[in-house]
Amino acid sequence: MKGTPQFPQCGFSATTVEILKRCGVTDYQAVDVLQDPEIRQGIKEYANWPTIPQLYLNGEFVGGCDILKEMYQAGELQQLLAKQSGLIRQPPSPGGDPGGDWVRPLDAPHAVDPLHAAHDVRPDGGGP
Repeated sequence: MKGTPQFPQCGFSATTVEILKRCGVTDYQAVDVLQDPEIRQGIKEYANWPTIPQLYLNGEFVGGCDILKEMYQAGELQQLLAKQSGLIRQPPSPGGDPGGDWVRPLDAPHAVDPLHAAHDVRPDGGGP
C-alpha cells in the first residue's frame, strides 16, 4: 500500500484499509511501497497487476482496490475472509448489529489465523 493503515497516502489505499476494517480485519501486515521503489515496481510485476494497493490472502493475490470494492459490495470478500479464517457469521442479536457478529466456531483451528497476513504485499510473503 502507499503509506500505512494508520496514515494511507492515497485514496485507493485509504479505501482498502476501510474495506478491511469493515470486514473486521484490523491485524494485518502492510508494506509502504513509497519507502522502497524496488518493492513498488516488483509487486506490480509479481502479480501482473498495475495498481497499488494489492491484497494477498495466504500468499495468493486477491485483487486491487477496485476488485476489493466490488467483492465487498457483493459480499464476496466477507465470505472469502470468513472461509479463510474459520469464522462464521452469527445471526443478529435483537437490537444489535443487523449484520450479526463474526465468531470462530469452537471446532475451528486456532493455531493459524490467515487474516493476520491479509494485506501482505511482499512478493516473497515474508515480513518487513
